Amino acid sequence: MKKNCNDVTQQIEHVMAMSERMCREVDTLLDMWCGIMRDWRKTNDPDPETNLKPCPFCAGKADLGMTNDGLHYVFCDWCGLQAPGQYRADQAIDCWNQRHGEI
Repeated sequence: MKKNCNDVTQQIEHVMAMSERMCREVDTLLDMWCGIMRDWRKTNDPDPETNLKPCPFCAGKADLGMTNDGLHYVFCDWCGLQAPGQYRADQAIDCWNQRHGEI
């Protein structure tokens, strides 16, 4: 079945309109993501009470724990990420607070 030029033109216009709408939606999502990351960077400072930085993956609150063997470790309350156990609490905190690229 042969389509006439008007049908094809209408389909092209429809696809172009959808593409423009999708581009606007992607721009909106990117703006939102950039805002979230900007806010996360502002809150990446250690908690003044515990000296623990937020979780590097979800920005959740970190807490200090101790195993039955007496090893100290830091874990995320939200996503469950856990740093390796250390013999001293200050070592566990330093291990948790270490971030790639920071000196």
